[in-house]
Amino acid sequence: MQYVNFFPWVGKNYTQGIGQNHVKLLVLGESHYCHDLGCGKCSGCNLSNCLKLGYTKDDFHNQTIEYVKDLVYSYSGANYQQTGICFERAVMGKILNQTEREDFWNRLIFYNFIQKDLPKKDGERTPVSKDDLIGSQEALEEILSIYQPDKVVVWGSRLYNILPSLNGTGKTLQTADGAKTDIWIYTINGKSIPCMKVNHPSTPSGKSWEHWHKFYTEFLR
Repeated sequence: MQYVNFFPWVGKNYTQGIGQNHVKLLVLGESHYCHDLGCGKCSGCNLSNCLKLGYTKDDFHNQTIEYVKDLVYSYSGANYQQTGICFERAVMGKILNQTEREDFWNRLIFYNFIQKDLPKKDGERTPVSKDDLIGSQEALEEILSIYQPDKVVVWGSRLYNILPSLNGTGKTLQTADGAKTDIWIYTINGKSIPCMKVNHPSTPSGKSWEHWHKFYTEFLR
């Protein structure tokens, strides 16, 4: 891949899809956080700085993959794992056991949009600057072109609002009880790919997996 810094988690059964309609699903997160940034150890996020700090190429490129592997195969109930747990429950509408969790995550792709690590301090959410977005559009187009997902789930309004338009079109998804959310539809290589906005599953409103299950049920038809 030419533009992608952080390789996506690609489940071994991704092409089989999720649900009765075998939807090939891409889950889009916003960013990684780096605890070394901002402490004077390096001048910014790139591979050469990571290598100087003693990290390897795999450490840099496989951050997304390692996050999902840790969640799926080494789940301990840690706070940082709860985002993924809330998401899987929202999609499936129930609490998953270990076998179900492995099957679920091996049927999707997980990828973070921003192609550099952001500095993170406890209790704070790092703002996203224009410089942070450099290369992210090209990388997303590359991911969509290579993997051709049927549908995309976008974690959070902040991410949804900074995604490139790519000459797409918008519409509203409404559940049977009248709840609504936004969808943006890309066309990549002639294929329409709808992207649904959900509240980030780490936020109080996003953790309500029973509520969001209604949206996933409709979206994944």
